[in-house]
Amino acid sequence: MIRIPGDARDPAAPGATVPAPAGLPLETLATGPVPAWELGRRLSVPGQVRRDPLDGSGFACGFGTADGAVVTVHRDHGLRILTHGRVRPAGAWAARVTSAAAHPDGLVVTGPAGVVLRRPDGTGTPLLDARRLPARAWPPTGAGLLGGGDLVLALPRLGEVLVVTPGGRIRRRLGAGDGLAEPVGVSVDPDGGGFLVADARAHGVFHVAGASGAGPVRRVHGRIGRAGKGPGLLNAPRHACVTASGAVLVADTKNNRVLEVAGGAVVRTWGRTDAHTGSALRLWHPNTAVACPDGTVLVAEGRGDRLLRLGDGDTSTVLLGRCDIAATELIQPRGAHFTGPDRVLVADCHNDRVLDVTPAGRVRRVLPATPAGPEALDWPRFATTTAEGTLVADGRRGRLLCLDRSGAPRWRLTAWRPRGAAAPRPFGDPHHVVVTSVSPFRMLVTDSESGTVGRVDRSGVADRWHTGLSDPHMSLPLPDGGVLVCDTGADRLLRIAPDGRRTTWLDAERVRAHTGTPLHRPRSMARLRGGALLVVDTGHHRVLLVRPDGRVRSLSPALDRLVGSLFFPRHVAVDPGGQTLLLSDFDNSRLVFVGLRALLEEVCGG
Repeated sequence: MIRIPGDARDPAAPGATVPAPAGLPLETLATGPVPAWELGRRLSVPGQVRRDPLDGSGFACGFGTADGAVVTVHRDHGLRILTHGRVRPAGAWAARVTSAAAHPDGLVVTGPAGVVLRRPDGTGTPLLDARRLPARAWPPTGAGLLGGGDLVLALPRLGEVLVVTPGGRIRRRLGAGDGLAEPVGVSVDPDGGGFLVADARAHGVFHVAGASGAGPVRRVHGRIGRAGKGPGLLNAPRHACVTASGAVLVADTKNNRVLEVAGGAVVRTWGRTDAHTGSALRLWHPNTAVACPDGTVLVAEGRGDRLLRLGDGDTSTVLLGRCDIAATELIQPRGAHFTGPDRVLVADCHNDRVLDVTPAGRVRRVLPATPAGPEALDWPRFATTTAEGTLVADGRRGRLLCLDRSGAPRWRLTAWRPRGAAAPRPFGDPHHVVVTSVSPFRMLVTDSESGTVGRVDRSGVADRWHTGLSDPHMSLPLPDGGVLVCDTGADRLLRIAPDGRRTTWLDAERVRAHTGTPLHRPRSMARLRGGALLVVDTGHHRVLLVRPDGRVRSLSPALDRLVGSLFFPRHVAVDPGGQTLLLSDFDNSRLVFVGLRALLEEVCGG
């Protein structure tokens, strides 16, 4: 855990840091020949089975009941019932519950054996035997009981929502033809006359009418297939429900916010939506949001591991879990790289800041100097150093921001203009920037939202410009003047020559031929001495080594054994001496350091 010097909320003494054990910085995770350690919130341990991305972590759901109790389902603790601030026992069956939903007669709960209606007196009525459905589809991540007596199940592993009779007959199957891709949440309307579906990969919320789920499918919110934070956009929503007033509450999970939608428009928002507002309320992957009769909203956080009650404005009460998640820890770090032999610059994404730290955990600086206002950061993607200070790719603000040594803004760039073009083009979501020359000053900028890579000067004029890429996340300059691009959405590394010719340098099938698993959403790369390249295969939670002879090896079996399972790693870097590998393990909220030479010898045999 990184302690921020002087943070009033830090339980340690002001300015205190975590002492490093003898021989290795911070926490030693391996005793073999490969030194390894981590900074940040430790969520995985050696030998742990990699978590299923569909399951998330922490609280899966939370909702109120008619008698004023609060029901939660937690990944580690199963179902719990909270009454007057105390957890009351629910029975041995509760430990195996994977999802739950309110019903007038009790709770509709799912578990390994099937779906059961649990009544307040402790009795249960089986609704569906799990053996009635394919084993690969179980368990559902959401279930509800319609007014007509049929069950509705969200089965993200199949990419489908099923309406099933209690006998197990499938009455209706909703899938890709209805706009669904990964339906993770369902909730039945209060009158039982229909249900809502939240789809994490289609980035939308749908409504299906009819007490037996036979009515038309209508999009309620979200631009289907497009993730975003702007008007009408969602990012991996996991739950939606109808309120007493007929509005729809949406847990916009990866945007870390909860929305109230009425008449097709957002009428209320909880959670920090823009650093410019300086909002104090922080949510971390809300998995469900349910309206209570008193007008408050219950939110179950997946990553923050909290159950919250939200009131007007920014007011919130923690019912279960930790009171503060953001004060002193890394939360979802993205870009991280060495700026010297003992200095690391990390974009601490969810905390909207950039940290200048040592591998031993001592924080040198926190940027920017003012954490609120127009110069505050909003999900910084990457940061690097220049002669003028620290250059930040401030993703959701759509800008490049240069901060001086005190953390104050020196200059900013919000648009670029191809040489000879009349009008500038605003940045969409810059993910990466690297300075390619100092005199004259040039930067290679990768803008993921517009699918563009360009070499620009400080005024934004681009002398080289490449468009039509698929969600690019990083670009490296090549000695011949070309660039190598992580063309993330196309699952490939693309080489663009100085004359603009494009060649696929590494693709999914070549990686499959060498490792047995295709390349999926590569986001970062780092050069090694001798011409080899490290590639972060984010979609498969691993790091690949591409050797000069073209052979591809996975480093992850050795890495998993040393530092535990990676979970959506985002960035890889190597120190100037070529001795240490640095990984930003995004969803485990940590930085991982591994001795590189010994690791490669173990993986490659020399």
